[in-house]
Amino acid sequence: MSTTYKPALQVPSVFHKKIGEIIVTVLSDGNTELGLDTFYELEKDELVNILREHLQKVPVHMNTNAFIVNNNGHITLIDTGFGQSFGPAGGRLLDNLVAAGYSASDVDSVLLTHMHPDHINGLILADGTKAFPNAQVIVHEKEYEFWMNDSAEEQLSDEWKMIVKMVQSAMEPYKDTVKKFSDTVGLAGITAIEAHGHTPGHTAYLIESEGDRLLIWGDIIQVPAIQLTKPELKFVMDVDSEQAVISRLKLLNFAVQEGIRVAGMHLDFPAFGYVKKEGNRYILVQEQWRANDI
Repeated sequence: MSTTYKPALQVPSVFHKKIGEIIVTVLSDGNTELGLDTFYELEKDELVNILREHLQKVPVHMNTNAFIVNNNGHITLIDTGFGQSFGPAGGRLLDNLVAAGYSASDVDSVLLTHMHPDHINGLILADGTKAFPNAQVIVHEKEYEFWMNDSAEEQLSDEWKMIVKMVQSAMEPYKDTVKKFSDTVGLAGITAIEAHGHTPGHTAYLIESEGDRLLIWGDIIQVPAIQLTKPELKFVMDVDSEQAVISRLKLLNFAVQEGIRVAGMHLDFPAFGYVKKEGNRYILVQEQWRANDI
């Protein structure tokens, strides 16, 4: 290879993890930049100091992941990422799905943590058609009713109108077959855990097989350096910010007390780790990578 070689792309962002007999694959969808006003309760200087304490740069960058759950050949995709709506830094899910050994037509179920655009825009292709032609979308009934029955436009400010339309467009091709749940998702090895607040039906999922467990906590955390340091902070995209903080603390404490492996849509790739608590802050300890995890 010539010494003048300059790589143009990263190696595909895929990581497999065996949870008992279930294979969970994290797929990076890319990242996006967040404004410093995202955490509106913090002064800019304090936010910058927290980032520097964690050796992170300003502005804030938010990673986005989705997860394949392969349970004996039934393929569930948890969330779908940005799609084509957020520029070239996102929308990598379909390419990484193929790199992981799957095709979009292999997906039997798309299980949503919630219906914000960075989690469901990947449901559709650029022409508005289904990205996952054989999949049934599964979502909490409160979440679906909020976004799809005009209650979002009634309750949210004008700045959200574009987001509401984006959400409804992403769901349009699937709405005749969507499955709405209240307690159980009806998928073996996957248990729904109520985590409402960020959105009305925001849900985390516990993956269990042969005594091994993984908590995929959705949007409990968007920027780990900030929200683990100050878990009581409100986030600009929370529909019910008070309840979102309650849910965040509930799941963080559950992860600490149970010593359970966690993953999240906005944790840094490959997104598997454990949580410990020190004083009023939490620390995410990335799980050690092993070549033979699968």
